[in-house]
Amino acid sequence: MQNGESWKVDNCTTASCINGNITEKPTQCATVPPPICANGHSPVKVYDDDGCCFQYECGCKLKTLHLFAAEDLVKANLSFGF
Repeated sequence: MQNGESWKVDNCTTASCINGNITEKPTQCATVPPPICANGHSPVKVYDDDGCCFQYECGCKLKTLHLFAAEDLVKANLSFGF
């Protein structure tokens, strides 16, 4: 390693070589307070692509629609024609 070189240790940690010493720094994430969702739904944590930092989002509140995995629909011989 050369002086001043940096590299990713894992998704949430970066290491640097400074004057022969290796230091590791965790990814700095903003502190985000959970919102109060207008739809009455609880906010959910949504992580970034690295999985280190998150933000909150208000999800949809579905009352009558049930979501199924595609494989469950196939097993039940259901199709929607799209």
